[in-house]
This record gives sequence, structure tokens and C-alpha cells, in this order.
Amino acid sequence: MSLGGSPANSTLRAAIGRATAAGVIIVISVGNDGVTDPAAAANPDPLAQIANDPVARGLVLIAGATDASQVLADFSNRAGNGAAQYLTALGVRIQANDENGVAFRWSGTSFSAPVISGAVALLAQAFPNLTGAQIVDLLFRTTTDLGVTGTDTVYGRGELNIARAFAPQGQTSLGRSTVAVSLMNNGTLSAPMGDAAKGGMVTTIRDVYDRDFTVDLSPTLGRAPQSLQLAPALGDTRRHLNARGGAMTLALSVAERTPERLLLDKNELTSARALAGSVATRIGRDTSLALGFATGSDGLDRSLAARSTPAFLVAGSGRGIDKAPQGAFALRHRIGTIGVTLAAETGDMTLWERNDVSPRGGRTQRYSYGAQTVGADGDVGPVSMAGQLTRMTERETVLGARFLGGLGGDGATSWFGDARATLVPLRNWRIGGEYRRGWTLIPVGAARRNSMLATQAFAFDVTRTSLFAGDDSLSVRWSEPLRVIAGGIAVADLDLISLAPSGRQRDLEAVYARAVGPGYLTVNSYWRQQPGNFANAPDDIG
Repeated sequence: MSLGGSPANSTLRAAIGRATAAGVIIVISVGNDGVTDPAAAANPDPLAQIANDPVARGLVLIAGATDASQVLADFSNRAGNGAAQYLTALGVRIQANDENGVAFRWSGTSFSAPVISGAVALLAQAFPNLTGAQIVDLLFRTTTDLGVTGTDTVYGRGELNIARAFAPQGQTSLGRSTVAVSLMNNGTLSAPMGDAAKGGMVTTIRDVYDRDFTVDLSPTLGRAPQSLQLAPALGDTRRHLNARGGAMTLALSVAERTPERLLLDKNELTSARALAGSVATRIGRDTSLALGFATGSDGLDRSLAARSTPAFLVAGSGRGIDKAPQGAFALRHRIGTIGVTLAAETGDMTLWERNDVSPRGGRTQRYSYGAQTVGADGDVGPVSMAGQLTRMTERETVLGARFLGGLGGDGATSWFGDARATLVPLRNWRIGGEYRRGWTLIPVGAARRNSMLATQAFAFDVTRTSLFAGDDSLSVRWSEPLRVIAGGIAVADLDLISLAPSGRQRDLEAVYARAVGPGYLTVNSYWRQQPGNFANAPDDIG
């Protein structure tokens, strides 16, 4: 209704009442008294005052005019006592044809009203499930706030923003379920998943107005940041102490410096400085036990089996999951030439997670896990072989990754099979290799079916001792850390969210070591390709 001048008479008032009772939205121009009658322009035109009448039922909108700079036009009446129903739209230099079909540039609140009416019509056409009251609420919810924050007596509820009105609003859910899903952050992938889930996560979501949208959820999954490898390995400020006596071995790492303001006595201070440690002892002729804190069970297992590895800094054993063990034990019993080991550990998965406020914001979070291992090893001539089976349970993560809402958050159970072999073909040569294959089961959820991931990792190394001196060694290792090779999350309305990355990290490292006085000197060089399993990541060389 691009008209005004006098209050609605009884006939018009009754007609408006019948329309709003039927759910019809009515848009009335606020008036153009800003220049000619500034005092009257403090409030909407008398006809527009019907928006404050009970017959309006909240479905009568008052249209004010703004210019291209989102400033209220000098001729436009202000929101005044109609602020709760007042909405602005472009009303300055609007191109439209006159009665003869000639194009002109027009200005006035009479041209703002059809802009808002057109927005109402577009929403009603695109989302026929919306009621008139929902369309009005949607328009007010999605305005661009102008003037004083919130509803004010100049700009009312703000300026029409049709693009925002066509975007999902409020809490969104997957398909026709009630399972919440975010349009900003649905979790963070871990290193074994690398650059996975870059696209193809197109699904249907529903907003608070029961409107269906087709969206790609790929951008809502963050990636674990590339972790530095060399600097943390060299930046160790701890002291490592080892002691052996009789049937017992003790290893301890303590902090180099301790904060001064600790309200602890001398004994408590000494214990508080310990960062990691282990103790191993024989409890029988063929049985040994090892306990550790801040140490993984794999390290305890290797110490009981007296397996040593070269001092690699970057190309590790190929496990690839960022975890912080808290406590572990290993029990080893020898039966003839075969050693059988039972081990377990608990700790936290560590994951840097972004927040919803800023894509650059976030912090490292910890989520608990537990693992149990059974293994066996033995020697056949110059070959030493070992195999083990590990079961790892995560409460809230999946291989160290964290999924939110309808995508996950229920944890996972993983099984890993490991095989290791070492060959000593000649006196000063050692060749070793290890392979890990894993299967991870992601349990069924409210909007998720049972899902399976397949993973693998391997390492191969060669060591030559007594190269230049009787106590030196040169070792070279080629390895690939744990990586998802197949599988993903099966979510409702999605075939599969593949978690297999296109990138494939490969690590090559050489280390030379020799005794120098009471200690050792090591020299390392390495080359990492596609670090973090990101195909486009630059090589890391050091």
C-alpha cells in the first residue's frame, strides 16, 4: 500500500482485519513528511498507524526509505511509535517505468514498500510452508541493524536483508532428523586424515523455520595444524636420569627449571618436578614388569624386550596419532625362545580445535583414551620377529579427530595389528622394518550408521655400525605415519564423508651417532614430503 494521508476508515480497517486474520502480510509506506513537515515525520503517517492497531495482528509492516549508503532518506518519516513494525528498504533513485513505459529514477517511501512486498513474495514462493507470522519474524530476525543498536525510533528494526533471510537461521539439523549440525564448525580432523573431506559433503539441512537447504558441510571441518617436528625434539629442557641395580632399572625425566612460587615442601617439590618416568624389574627368572607415567606402553615393551632403535628425531615409528600417555604398564614372560607381552596404557588425545567466533581462534583440547596390547616375539637365526594386537578405545574422538553434533562425538574403537622384523645379515649391518594395519569402528549415532576406517603405517631402516670408528653408527629410515587409506563416516542423507586424505606423508631421515667422551654426538637430517598428509603442503627439510 504505497499511499497514506489519513487514518484508515472503518471499511479499510475491517478489510485489513480480515486480511491479517487470513495470514496476509500488508506493507504500508511510512510517509514522506521528513522535508515538508519534520514534526509529523517523527512518527509514521496516520494510515501506517494501523500497524499499531490490534487488527494488524503483527502482520502489518511499515516501510521506511534508505539510500544506497544505508542512511535514512531525508524525506522519509521515522519509526517513532511504530518502531516495532518498522522496516527500511532502498527508496532513493529506484529505477521503474511510468504509465507510458518510460524508465525513470524515483524516490519515496512508495518505492520502499514494493521492495519489502517483493521480499515477502519471494520467501512465500521459495518456502511455501512459512506462515505470514513466520515470514515477518524472519524478516525482522535477518535485518541489517542501523542506527542505535537494536530497535530504535529512527530505523525501527533495521534495513531489509533479503540475502540473509534466504540463509538458514537458528539451530540447523540434518535432513528431517532433530540431530543438530553446525554451519560453521562440525569438528577438527587429525593428522591421519590430513586434507580429507575437501568436498562432496552435500546434504540437506533444516533450520528453525522448517526450511530445507542443500549445503556442503566440507568447510565446517577444520584441519589439525601442521606440527613442528625438529624444534620440539631439539628443544628438550629436561634432564634424563637412568639407574640400574640388580634386577631393577629406573628411568626418569625431570624439569630443568621449576617455578619458584610453588607452595610445596621440599619432598613435594622434588616429586612435582618429575615429568616422565618408568621402572622395570624382574619378578621371576623369565618374567619382567615395567611401570611408567607419561610414558607409552610401546616404549615399556621395547625396553623389556631389549629392543633399541636409532635416535631418529622426525621419522618415528610411524604411529602418527598425537597422544599424551599418562600411565602404562607392560608384563613380559618368556616361554623358551618366545617372549609374550601384555601391556596397557591410558592418556589423552591432544587436538587443536578452532572456535566458532574466529577461524584463527582456538586451543588445544584433551580427550581420554585407553589401549590394551598383547604381543609375542622371538628369534630365528639372524632374524628377530615380533607381532602384536592392540585395542584402543576413545571416548570422544576418532583417531584423535573430534566430530561434533550429528557427525560424531561418541568416540570409536580401533584394532591395530603390528608386525616387526629385524635382520642382521652381516656383523656391522642391521635391517629393520615394521608395518601397522588398523581398523576403526565408529558406532551408530542419532544420524549416523556404523562406519569403518582402514589405516596403515610402515617404516623401514638400515643401520651400519663401526663406519668410521668402532663406536659410531649411521642409520637411514623411510617411513609413512599412520594414514586413513579407506572409509569414512556414514551420515544420514550423505553417502559417505570420506576421511581418506589425498596427501600421503613420507619421511626420510638419516642419523649419524658416535661416542664423545662421557656422552654421544648425533647429527640428523630429514626430508618430509606432503607433511601432515596434505597433498599441497611444501616439503619440510632440515
